[in-house]
Amino acid sequence: MSNTYFDQISLLLDKFHLVQPLRARRNKLIKEMNSIKEKFVELEDSIFSEAENLKNQVANLGLSVEVLDEVPINQEQIDFMTSISEKYAYLTESYEAYEKELVELELEIILLETQSDAFQDLSAAA
Repeated sequence: MSNTYFDQISLLLDKFHLVQPLRARRNKLIKEMNSIKEKFVELEDSIFSEAENLKNQVANLGLSVEVLDEVPINQEQIDFMTSISEKYAYLTESYEAYEKELVELELEIILLETQSDAFQDLSAAA
């Protein structure tokens, strides 16, 4: 089998057309994962903001922070923590799913590139 310039270009184009959509999906997943990381930071900020507000209210009253152990939790606080828990669970589930898909895509890209390179090496030897 002769290894013409046209054959080499065809192999490279085939490889590109196989791998490029996978790389595009990989890049999209990475962007989504980065977005989720930002949402985790926002979630954390809202928790710390709420805690800091409560701490400041206690300090303004001239009380010790330990007094918060004695204060019953109201419905607003329960709703806030429920909301935070639900958001955290959703973000964690989404991130893990994206991470799993990303690993699968990476493996598929590596496999395609390896197969393509091996085929190209065989063509060049022929």
